[in-house]
Amino acid sequence: MYNVQRFSPLCAKIKKPADPSPDCPHQYGYFKIGDDKNCGQFMNCVDGRGYVFNCPEGLAFNPEIYRCDWPDQVSDCDAEAFLGFRCPEVTNSFFRGGEIRFYRSNADCHHYFLCVNGHPRLQNCGKGNAFNELIDACDAAENVTGCEHEAKARINEQVQLF
Repeated sequence: MYNVQRFSPLCAKIKKPADPSPDCPHQYGYFKIGDDKNCGQFMNCVDGRGYVFNCPEGLAFNPEIYRCDWPDQVSDCDAEAFLGFRCPEVTNSFFRGGEIRFYRSNADCHHYFLCVNGHPRLQNCGKGNAFNELIDACDAAENVTGCEHEAKARINEQVQLF
């Protein structure tokens, strides 16, 4: 014989309290850290112990979907303040619907901003490449004005490996 217990609808109404700890608002889950200007970190709580994680560069933690997302898609993130860039206002446009524009980062040659409907998204060209404003795309650093020094440093680094 099997001991079969019946499900009681009353049990479904009983909820365990959050049981917060010094690190976590709940024992388990993903929780945003920071304010609307510092959106790139979150905490993973396991047994009430918090573990801090960083989203990949340029992304913000979205507590509505429990993952890293574009900052402009996160309701409680100020994308411009978080990324340190505001997309210039476009007065005339030849495109219907969405507006997409590219702007080189002032911080370094490797990064640029993709402005989607007036909201910035940080992009990275990768090692050895830089954003070339003449072609609105990533290019070899030696082809980009103002980034030649980075190309020379990369060549010197490669020579030292031999």
